[in-house]
Amino acid sequence: MAEGKVIRAVLTLTSSESKRLIGKAVAKMDVVNRALKQGSIIIGVGTTNSFVAEEITGRKIDRNHFSAGIITPQGLGITSPSKRLYPLLVRRGEISLVKPSDLRKICDELSSKDVIIKGANALDFQRNAGVITLDPSGGTMGAIWNAINNRGVKLVVPVGLEKMIPGLIPDVKKKLEEGKVKIWKQMGVPPNKVYLLPGEVVTEIEAFRILSNVEATPMAAGGIGGAEGSITLLIEGNEESVKKAWEIASQVKGEPPIKGDPQG
Repeated sequence: MAEGKVIRAVLTLTSSESKRLIGKAVAKMDVVNRALKQGSIIIGVGTTNSFVAEEITGRKIDRNHFSAGIITPQGLGITSPSKRLYPLLVRRGEISLVKPSDLRKICDELSSKDVIIKGANALDFQRNAGVITLDPSGGTMGAIWNAINNRGVKLVVPVGLEKMIPGLIPDVKKKLEEGKVKIWKQMGVPPNKVYLLPGEVVTEIEAFRILSNVEATPMAAGGIGGAEGSITLLIEGNEESVKKAWEIASQVKGEPPIKGDPQG
């Protein structure tokens, strides 16, 4: 945190406002900007990643369809396959779509100069990030796993604090994948596997630190009237930094929610 007289502010961000904030921060990360200049970036589909993609590429994304596995009031689900968008590959200023059938091959050609950006479904209090796969083949995670574990590719995990769970993701993973106990029923599509994401997690806390060099402390979560899934933060830093954080938060206010387009 920058030196100077400390001041504080309190602000509330809805889920979509947090996603926009996190997208802006990921686009400013050193590791991302190095990859933009020297390597490649793969931006996996996901609701938070739709904002990341917009901030990195400067292009509008159809956020209702830039996703695969989603969670709706009906339970775990998938975005309508006929309308679903593909992951993006950003390489030497060129932006291209990556078909699922090509993703593994492209990932196997990546190196430590490159970055993969993948969202999460959950974040626990030990800062483990996890993603649920509904695809028996592993989906995106199955395609990128070798690259991030054996090829030195950097993984960035944008995830809002709304996805914080009280338990530990490794425990959830163990329970889900135990062969002895079968799932009797589920709302929506049955989960297949939980992956732990071995990458750099970027929540609203890191986002404010990256964008304005302030410390953000969660002080409340949730709300009503459209603030469901929101996070209320205490922002702390010198006057210049806090005012900058407030300005950034004001800029993302009013970001509309993602409606999605689940398979019927």
